[in-house]
Amino acid sequence: MGKPLDDGTRASIDIIQFTERFLASVLGASSARIVVNSALQGRGIGISDVISIVDEASQVLEFNRALLQATIENINQGISVVDQNLRLVVWNQRYLELFRFPDHLIRVGAPIDRIFRYNAHNGEYGPGDPEEHVQLLLDNIREGQPHRYVRYRQDGSVLEVQGNPMPGGGFVYTYQDITQQKRIEEALIRSENNIRIYTDNVPALIAYFDKECRYLFTNRAYEQAFNIDRNAVIGRRFEDVLPIKQAEERTPG
Repeated sequence: MGKPLDDGTRASIDIIQFTERFLASVLGASSARIVVNSALQGRGIGISDVISIVDEASQVLEFNRALLQATIENINQGISVVDQNLRLVVWNQRYLELFRFPDHLIRVGAPIDRIFRYNAHNGEYGPGDPEEHVQLLLDNIREGQPHRYVRYRQDGSVLEVQGNPMPGGGFVYTYQDITQQKRIEEALIRSENNIRIYTDNVPALIAYFDKECRYLFTNRAYEQAFNIDRNAVIGRRFEDVLPIKQAEERTPG
């Protein structure tokens, strides 16, 4: 396809079938057949056919919307979709559960700045002027700038928020509760800090490696003995850090 037909040239069966399939994806199969048959016969479309096409197109649109809604309802993340006019068009139940909006706020066509402003005044975006938070979010949508940030909420939970532009304009937001993940990360950091306090105050040289002989941990005595910076060596193989002779001496036999 892709080549224009000369005036008066009859379309091939392949082109006709392709056109009908393309129209069917938008209008539905029976409506597409009506349009193609009318074009082939060189006649206009009757009012009864127009009514039939509109009715089927509405059914296709409703089916597609129901399919989309069923899909996003089975996703664990909260989801909201904003169109090119900065209005809310799609969301799922998880989104409502995460924010507990008042009943009157969330509806199809609701201006997204009202929703952002509600969240801003409830401290969802952290300290600062609520209007500045709202304008920043609106600017991100208008400019089509993808973004990701972690939001620490007043109730102690933590959300990872991602915003991505859609090809035709608008934005898709996803909201993932990562509270448990953050608590585990913080516990690991506290544990590592405690281990470092203990190991940095003993004279023994201590270093941990993974199975590929890459540094995972060093204590102060080890760093001083080999004149290395812990921040520079973590993740590197020890033979790339130590002098060749020392590395050979310490290579497992």
